[in-house]
Amino acid sequence: MNLTCVPRYVADDIERVSKQYNIPAAKLAGQMNLESAFNPKAISGAGAQGCAQYMPSTWNSYVRVGAIPPDWDVWNCETAVEAMAIYLKRNGVDQDWRAALRAYVSGKKDMKYDWYPAQALALANEYSKG
Repeated sequence: MNLTCVPRYVADDIERVSKQYNIPAAKLAGQMNLESAFNPKAISGAGAQGCAQYMPSTWNSYVRVGAIPPDWDVWNCETAVEAMAIYLKRNGVDQDWRAALRAYVSGKKDMKYDWYPAQALALANEYSKG
């Protein structure tokens, strides 16, 4: 695994979350790179926030249902990467990585969003080399 080009402030969190949720670190890194280039201050044109690019409504709904603790911060990569893993797990990442990624980017598993998993997995492949 080669996470040397992942910023240190998030690489350790990615490794920890990878072990905790049994999601390959390279895949988490690839997705986070695609989402924000690891920028904890990123804001998308659609309003997604932080390094994991959560929409405020999704983040707030995950807090409301108890999926993530209320003191977690979307702007903090440590909690955002774990929230990302939780979202992926809740959307069936263990059964279908591509469908879980389509859900992450769109809120549904619509095939028209298949460009997203293709790009995230291509980046993950780069992180897998090493």
